[in-house]
Order: sequence, then C-alpha cells, then structure tokens
Amino acid sequence: MNGVTSTLTASTSRHYERYQVGNKFRRLTNIEYARLMGFPDNWCRVAKIYDQYILYGNSVVPNCVEWICQRISQENFKFKPKVWEQLTLFS
Repeated sequence: MNGVTSTLTASTSRHYERYQVGNKFRRLTNIEYARLMGFPDNWCRVAKIYDQYILYGNSVVPNCVEWICQRISQENFKFKPKVWEQLTLFS
C-alpha cells in the first residue's frame, strides 16, 4: 500500500505470484487485480478466473490511457468533426 511494488504478472503460476499484504504474503484475487488496474470488480466476469489473471496482467490502466490521450490531443491535434460516407459495392 505504501511504496513500490512489483508489476502484476500475466502468468497464473501460484509459485511466485506472492504479494505482501499486511504481515503475510499471498496471491492477490482476481478482483484485487481488477481494482489495481482500474477496472470494475466484475469487468472480466465472462472469462474463467484462471484466464482473468492473464487478461489483467496484459492490460493497460484505463486512467493512464485517458491521460495520455488528453495530453496528445491538447498539444498536438485539433480534432475536427469528420463527415462519414456510406460505402457501396456498386455505383
């Protein structure tokens, strides 16, 4: 909770995924992974719990992506509404 920690892994190995919580070392739950990554508790509910660790470990924190996009758009781009056209197969 205070200080630097290791990154979340995309592996499901139970042998080395231990995090210190209080005075004990344990594996974080899939819900704790979701919360640390900025997702709602039930974000990957359709995936098996085993697979959720992989999905969260390979994800990018949404708040970081939003911040980066805002910085890019503020400094480099002026977004203009685009007019979209329906494509047709035949003229």
